[in-house]
Amino acid sequence: MNLNIKPSEMCVPLCALPPSVVDTRIIGADFEPNTPFTDLQHFQSFLAVFSIGYSNQAALTFKVTQAKNFANTEKDIPGKISAFYPSGGGYVGKHVLINFNFSDLDAANGYNLASLKVLIGSSAIAHYSAMLFGFDARHRPNTKYFQVDSII
Repeated sequence: MNLNIKPSEMCVPLCALPPSVVDTRIIGADFEPNTPFTDLQHFQSFLAVFSIGYSNQAALTFKVTQAKNFANTEKDIPGKISAFYPSGGGYVGKHVLINFNFSDLDAANGYNLASLKVLIGSSAIAHYSAMLFGFDARHRPNTKYFQVDSII
């Protein structure tokens, strides 16, 4: 372990869904916000963090998808989906962590990009956010991905 490496150099925020609220009762359908696709080929491992501030009795699905290009030719990463189904009340202050490695992507077929998705069922109110972190950057400085306003 190199003691001169700062945590912000080992763990890099890659993309995010900012804290938001949606009422699918107004929309009248399911709602699926997602992050832009992010190139992952310069990192070895990843952590997707999904947060639910509040949700009434809605089914919520959190997943990481992979793509070949930025034109949304995408597919799910096997085993990287988490779903909540309400039983009684809603959710307050819940978090979902999804770990995955670059080797989980179908890189042999050109799938080097990833996106975070939150599927919010109809007739729901949900407060949510999500963020993807990359670890162990390879062959590239860590500062080119996500706008960070301050590192102290």
